[in-house]
Order: sequence, then C-alpha cells, then structure tokens
Amino acid sequence: MFTSRKSSQKRGELYGIEALARWHDPQHGHVPPSRFIPLAEEIGEIENIGRWVIAEACRQLAEWRSQNIHIPALSVNLSALHFRSNQLPNQVSDAMHAWGIDGHQLTVEITESMMMEHDTEIFKRIQILRDMGVGLSVDDLVRAFPDYPA
Repeated sequence: MFTSRKSSQKRGELYGIEALARWHDPQHGHVPPSRFIPLAEEIGEIENIGRWVIAEACRQLAEWRSQNIHIPALSVNLSALHFRSNQLPNQVSDAMHAWGIDGHQLTVEITESMMMEHDTEIFKRIQILRDMGVGLSVDDLVRAFPDYPA
C-alpha cells in the first residue's frame, strides 16, 4: 500500500491521505490497479484485497498516532463488488477496533458509477458505515461530468 497526500488547492493544507493499493511483481514489475483489480474481481479475490487495504489503513493510522503524527483522515478505495458483500461493515468495524481507530479517521471512497446503480443493499452498507462515523466521498465525479466546468 502506498499513500498520497490530499491537500487544499488554495492553501495547500493537508486534509487527508489516500491509501493506494499497489502490486509489485518480481517478474513483471509494477502492475497498475487497472490490470490487477479487474483480475481480482474476476477470480473472487477482491474482497480479500479490500479487507487487507482496510486493515492496513487502520494499522497505518495507529502507527502515525503512536508517532504523534496527526492525519485528519485516511481514504481507501474499495471495489464496487466489495460493497456487495454483507461482510463489509463488519470488516471495517473489526479493523477499526483492532487498531483503536475512530470512524471519523477513515474515509471510504465510492465511485460515482456505484451510486448510480440504485442497489438498496449497497446503500444499506453505506448507511451502516456512516452510522459508524466513517466518512464517505465520491470518487471519479469529474469523469462522471466531464463537461462541467471545474
């Protein structure tokens, strides 16, 4: 997992960190998420990857806290398929409890396309996460509205 700083364009102030799943294969080198995420979804491993990303994000937040490094929030991207799992809220809750993380420290990024699905089960899981204090942000919104002036 790599991290990327999220900061205000106007002031440059840090408002969070984004956790990015990356795969380095000894033979093929860097494998971009655009290649390994669809494969993981196809072979049924995406939930395991998502669970690892959540746990690793919570572990990293706890490590930063132990070093007195203040991170407002850490964002994680999860596959739309992971949101279809009824285990998702428990996986997030378990990782937060294991590392002593409050919900407001974690943000789950959901894609605009997932919001367009109108799947009531996905919305129930999103509401459970919100009830736990976990932040939610919509990813790829600019791609959803490419003609809208930024």
